[in-house]
Amino acid sequence: MIIFLIYVSKFLLFTLLYYFTLFPFVLGISTVLFGPLGITIAVVHSMLHVNLYATSVTRVGCLGHAAAILEKLFTDKGTPKENIRRLHQPAYPVVLEKRNWTQSLSIFAAKTMAHFIIFSVLLCISLIPIIGIVLAKLLRSAPIGYDYYLIHLARRKALEKRGRDEFYREIGKFTAFGIVSGALELIPILSGITITSNFLGSGICVLEQSQSFENSSLSSI
Repeated sequence: MIIFLIYVSKFLLFTLLYYFTLFPFVLGISTVLFGPLGITIAVVHSMLHVNLYATSVTRVGCLGHAAAILEKLFTDKGTPKENIRRLHQPAYPVVLEKRNWTQSLSIFAAKTMAHFIIFSVLLCISLIPIIGIVLAKLLRSAPIGYDYYLIHLARRKALEKRGRDEFYREIGKFTAFGIVSGALELIPILSGITITSNFLGSGICVLEQSQSFENSSLSSI
């Protein structure tokens, strides 16, 4: 319930910001392309666009709540504690690489520029009436799927490098999960419920994967 309320608050906030920034532009494009029908298309597109941002922020902002929900659910179902602990992979200490300030600054500038370019490309694609939202979701399938698995990589602040390695090692799994979960997120308001169900799905996948790995290890002995 709390994840849904957080989603609704983000949706209302982004709706207000969207109305004063991007909506006039979207309305103009839709009216030119589709005539009077463009007004309806602009409204539908705007709701989908706002939902796109609201779901992205909610996914990352609700990791703590999602972890608590997963642990309570599996505890209530009588799942053994050792299995519940598998939901969180062990954390490793932070290893800080020694760099001089010029190297750190150049790396920071390169990362910032890369993020800006990616954001700009996705923003331009998402401005395409309605279908652009679907394309933007598909292009972000891997990051979306990875977002739902963040809670299973314990203490993310200590896992920046490990998280990056994990992303590329299992990018196929994250992409597949992201395509399905991203499709479920497309419908505004209902997304607040599907976000919770997607987190539950990722938890079930982690438990099944760890149990399968454990069984295969025992059988090989």
